[in-house]
Amino acid sequence: MRHLDEAIDVEADFYSDGRITPRRFRRGRPWKPVTSVGRSWRDAGGAYHVLVMDETGRVHELCLDPATLTWRLVGLADAGEGQA
Repeated sequence: MRHLDEAIDVEADFYSDGRITPRRFRRGRPWKPVTSVGRSWRDAGGAYHVLVMDETGRVHELCLDPATLTWRLVGLADAGEGQA
């Protein structure tokens, strides 16, 4: 997985039990639908990371900063390199 650090837009569902499920995201335009949501975790600083797959099969690591509620794209794998 290639490491990146890009601000992105994400539409996600937030649930009362603390789950966060990204539905679509964009790096500029157009919106990319999330076709699969993989594992998620919180890092030592409290940021929420989640692996998602787009319609082309590429895996993206998205990261939500809970202090600012901003999303970043922090990792990107080529199709077939990994699965969400």
